[in-house]
Amino acid sequence: MSFITFLKIQNLESSWIGVMYLSFLTFVLLHNVAHVIQSWLLKTYTPGLYTAIFLVTPYTLYLLNRLN
Repeated sequence: MSFITFLKIQNLESSWIGVMYLSFLTFVLLHNVAHVIQSWLLKTYTPGLYTAIFLVTPYTLYLLNRLN
């Protein structure tokens, strides 16, 4: 993620880096949803649940909103 972010900052006008950045953010969002669904299906805590809910998902949604 750091490398993709660095490329995005260095080449703000490049469309392929923008697509790669948006694709990675979408993957991160779907991965966070997987943590929540695993906890719900297993009815137990799964590692990364609270981080996914309270930190990564809101920040990812914020970035997606700002990029659109």
